[in-house]
Amino acid sequence: MGTLGILLRKNHVFETLCKVNHLVVDKTGTLTHGDIEINETTLYGDFLQGDWNEERALAIAAELEAHANHPIARAFRTFKTGEYEITDVENIIGSGVVGIYQGKTLKIGSATFVLGSNNRRVKANSIYLSIDDELVATFSYHDPIRKESQEFIEAFKASVLK
Repeated sequence: MGTLGILLRKNHVFETLCKVNHLVVDKTGTLTHGDIEINETTLYGDFLQGDWNEERALAIAAELEAHANHPIARAFRTFKTGEYEITDVENIIGSGVVGIYQGKTLKIGSATFVLGSNNRRVKANSIYLSIDDELVATFSYHDPIRKESQEFIEAFKASVLK
């Protein structure tokens, strides 16, 4: 089995393997390239007295996301300018990042974390940025699918597994 790249640590694995009827795959970096990219920015409101634009929103988001170690956070690295000093930064694992900029509380992360549970602006594959609990930007992202993943998915669909 080792020549096939399979390592078994327990003897009962082969006995159990024939009973498997579901397959769970972590898609990031497995079915996809794992190189998440920001592909759309939607702005709301008028933060910073009319000087609110996509470049600034991405740069502020990048400063916050620099405190997180997640594939989506890494997608913001190219937008980091170092212009914005954010203090009191706290990374809330699984939710997002919160910090202070010019006396205002910034949050970036999931819709539930940033907008609360009663929100209507939820979009798939998106990260949200709020300032003092007001939504100011939504960043949509994508992770390109590997070419060989299509072949794997078709073989999987043809199997008896679910």
